Amino acid sequence: MKVLKGEEIKNFIEGFIYEKKQVNSFSFDLTIKTISQLKSEAHLDFGGSEFKEAKKIKIEPIKESKEEKYGWWLLEKGEYLIEYNETLKIPQDKVGIIQPHLRIIMGGAFHPTLIVTSADSQVRNILRVGEKGLRIKENARISQLIVLE
Repeated sequence: MKVLKGEEIKNFIEGFIYEKKQVNSFSFDLTIKTISQLKSEAHLDFGGSEFKEAKKIKIEPIKESKEEKYGWWLLEKGEYLIEYNETLKIPQDKVGIIQPHLRIIMGGAFHPTLIVTSADSQVRNILRVGEKGLRIKENARISQLIVLE
């Protein structure tokens, strides 16, 4: 398998914020659109007919001043559902891998690595915030997408 360059990966992405900051040598940074807190249990069964998503409440970012264009999410320890700004259009002959950005790990948080295919477009993930909590600014780069051919 071959790892695609960031310039090639951007062709499979819609809705990105700022190409010059998001395109890397062999990856593409994904940015945070929404964060929700999980408020109930989910229901999972073998066949899927009884599947029920967990209830969630969208957390609104807080602006620290009126002049600030973007606000901050102030997250306590726990699990959160995140959505990305970007929509993925991975071709059928390729596989994407979404992994945590190093800065999110250095901030005491992480999310699982996801394998994405052509069937996935609007990807969601679980963010696990550690003991000290985490502040995330709107549109922050939180994950990296690598694409294999």
